[in-house]
Amino acid sequence: TFLPGAGWVFGTLIAIGYGYRQRLPLRNTIDALAPGLAFFMIMIGVSHLLSGNAYGAPTQVPWAVYLWSDYRQPTQLYEIFLGLVIFTVIFARVIPAPAPGLRFVQLVALTASARLFIEGFRGDSAILYDGYRTAQVASLIILIVCLYLFRTWEERSEHEPNLR
Repeated sequence: TFLPGAGWVFGTLIAIGYGYRQRLPLRNTIDALAPGLAFFMIMIGVSHLLSGNAYGAPTQVPWAVYLWSDYRQPTQLYEIFLGLVIFTVIFARVIPAPAPGLRFVQLVALTASARLFIEGFRGDSAILYDGYRTAQVASLIILIVCLYLFRTWEERSEHEPNLR
């Protein structure tokens, strides 16, 4: 069977083991992976569109798509569009990354921002108490961690020239 969660865990463990054995610098390695991960995010949006997963909430907007017996927000298309924007920003290096690892942190922050936006239109989100969406809360936490990493990794690279 295909288990995406198990695949992610196994693949991540293999990648960490390989990087450790080859003594690859962590920050440079994750920066090198950032464009591929950004492209992967586009493909996740395409898979949601083709499968009908991650569908939007019912709506009456003119650009609604007919899915599951109702007109809905095209959240899969939003996901693909924002994925293309994020891929372009990361691949073309639109935003400068003054220290190793910050290109990856940019990717994570942009992806969390996109998820924060898209979740507001989803019709199948997991809801916490008081109507908060789980993915939006997680996105906010991830954004806070990214802001912390931006600050600390940039400051640390100024004091440690071998990281540049």
